[in-house]
Amino acid sequence: MFFLLVLLGCDAEKIEPCASSQEDQTGLYRIETETVDGNCGSIGDLEAEVINGIVQVDESIGCSLTSERWEQDTCTTHSVQDCDDGVWTMNMRWEVTGAGDLSGRLQAYMLDVYGYECQGQWEFSAEKIDAVLEDTGI
Repeated sequence: MFFLLVLLGCDAEKIEPCASSQEDQTGLYRIETETVDGNCGSIGDLEAEVINGIVQVDESIGCSLTSERWEQDTCTTHSVQDCDDGVWTMNMRWEVTGAGDLSGRLQAYMLDVYGYECQGQWEFSAEKIDAVLEDTGI
């Protein structure tokens, strides 16, 4: 029995490491989100610039990047942004995976000045929308 398990383990499909770089997670994207969990509700779909796997949120929310990590094996950028726009304080944890078109997850904790708080988790897919401009040389 043990020999059979070892033999089956040898035939298991090997996962190829990521052949892309973090720079391949750069461009203008149409991001479609889906709520997975939490009490914040939907965040809808949005257009955003992504630079080296870091989603660039609107400057008016007063965000700063507090940590970033690239996982070469999975083509994943992990980042944390802390934000404060004077009404809301937010902690957003992003996981962005892929090259070209992207997918990932966002976890957020939000607190407003009146004491309302929510937390949520969303999955997203992101289609690169400036690819046409790159291909045509415009």
